[in-house]
Amino acid sequence: MKRKLLFYYTNSKSIVLSTIMLLLSTMTFAQNVNLAPLATASASSCQSGACSSFNDLNFGTCGTQQVWLTSNATNPGATIFIQFAWSSPQVIRGMTIHAGQMGSRFLGGGTIQAWNGSNWVTVTTFTQTNINVCNYDINFLPVSTNQLRIIDMVVVGSQSTNVNFREIEIWQGSIANNDIGVASIDSPTTFCTNNQNIVARVVNYGTNQVTGFNVNWSINGVNQTPIASSASLDTAGGTNPNNTQIFLGSYNFPNGVVTQIKAWTSNPNNTNDTIYLNDSATVNKSPAMSGIYTIGATGSYLTISDAIADLKIKGVCGPVVFNVTNATYTGQVVFDGVIAGTSPTNTITFNGNGATITSAISPIMSFNNVNYITIDSFNIIGATGYAGTGVHVTNQCHHLIFDANTINVGTTSTSTTNMGFVVSGSATGGTSVGNNAQYNTLHLPIIPLLADTIVLPL
Repeated sequence: MKRKLLFYYTNSKSIVLSTIMLLLSTMTFAQNVNLAPLATASASSCQSGACSSFNDLNFGTCGTQQVWLTSNATNPGATIFIQFAWSSPQVIRGMTIHAGQMGSRFLGGGTIQAWNGSNWVTVTTFTQTNINVCNYDINFLPVSTNQLRIIDMVVVGSQSTNVNFREIEIWQGSIANNDIGVASIDSPTTFCTNNQNIVARVVNYGTNQVTGFNVNWSINGVNQTPIASSASLDTAGGTNPNNTQIFLGSYNFPNGVVTQIKAWTSNPNNTNDTIYLNDSATVNKSPAMSGIYTIGATGSYLTISDAIADLKIKGVCGPVVFNVTNATYTGQVVFDGVIAGTSPTNTITFNGNGATITSAISPIMSFNNVNYITIDSFNIIGATGYAGTGVHVTNQCHHLIFDANTINVGTTSTSTTNMGFVVSGSATGGTSVGNNAQYNTLHLPIIPLLADTIVLPL
């Protein structure tokens, strides 16, 4: 009897497992499918390696190029290009660029275009400000095409010519029916007044047309009234648009508080969505900053880095002044990427009041693709035994003002990397040419010389 029971138990388990496997086999899952190896790759010039190096799945080693293009710092138009061609149309949602070198000969921006059968149509433009990475993603709304190319290339880094690569991956869009999702929350962007409209962009990722769907949304995790839309969405590459904006409602955003907005779709064509992983989008928003704030133990922000983080989230909608308490602040201060809303009127000022910024990591202060910022009356000091850069400016910074600061990175190091103030085409080195900075002001005397130097390879 025990053996008989065991026999039935074992077979029951087998039936359950078989049923689960059958169910799983009928479900559609989102997955990353690299379409690049199925294409023929070509380019304006392929140096060191064949053009097939772009899509041969040989990723090599980060820091070592597989192929490079003869190119300048800026290459407007389609004279310098990389192109992929397939024998039949593919649905494409993005790509991953695998750089040959970090910080040098780096693809810092460009335009991606798709062939529609008679013309090249711009899919997206992109800018990659962090050039100290081995790879990065470029995502865009799905497009159906048999040819894709990169043009308008911008080359940045310690050498801003002859852009180099290891591999380019191209990601397949959805090939399932009834697959839609919220691609982005388009509104609000940077705003000053509290009451704002909330608008989501819904995209048809799937292979069939969709008419009618729901958009659900929440504020700080609290569900709001769903929106039932009767809009029709064509497929990627179809005659009509495959995306639309949906007004969700309005919300009164409180000052000084970050509010989370989430939106997600359901019920496309009055049925279940086949792929749920691409249904939702989430953003954090707050009214932009304007006015006077303090930094310090009893201030609006504890550290300078905390203030910068808030600026990145909120942006500015008027002049902003940070009065920094005279104290010592330890650690790097990094300004990385444009702060939304900055302009000749909406400037950002950090008044140091004699405060000290010190770090053992170089550079002590760095500015990468930022503008309209004033740094006033700081002591920028390297830690004991420091060998590095005091202030490093790179990647098209403009309208920065450095006024009445003292920069001291030590006078004992003989290293060529020991520099007080640097404007460079490299995020790490000090002597690279390129479009690094313009309309910036440096008020002297601020730097005790000797081993400390000012390097301006404009």
